[in-house]
Amino acid sequence: MKITRVITSPLTRAIQTAKTVFDGIAPIKVQHGHHELLKYSGDVGRSPEKLRLGFPDLSLDHLPPRWWHGADADETKVQKEPVLVFQERVAHFVNKLNEIDDERVAIVGHGNGFQEIIGFMLNNCEVHRYRSGVCRI
Repeated sequence: MKITRVITSPLTRAIQTAKTVFDGIAPIKVQHGHHELLKYSGDVGRSPEKLRLGFPDLSLDHLPPRWWHGADADETKVQKEPVLVFQERVAHFVNKLNEIDDERVAIVGHGNGFQEIIGFMLNNCEVHRYRSGVCRI
């Protein structure tokens, strides 16, 4: 596919997928915005400091300390993300994505994020061409 850049969600499972598929092929950038709608404990993120332990080769300094929804100090509770907040977050990501021009970019993310962007649910590990030069996994 001649991918020149990869943008992955900061959720660990997406980073692992991006590295498995694209490591050594194209630079991988961790970017928040298209990550999972926070409904369950598996959708809670990890701070850049904690992510760095598992992925020391990736740049994570640009991520806020808590890039996922919620400001509850009690990390044992899942603070569900309101759908409108999710939709605004994804729309902001799409606006940033639309600034990319003349580059073949792969986006690694999550089902409900992609559903919000393209209007339908992808199968697990499905590749979908979003527009010329941009595809999602």
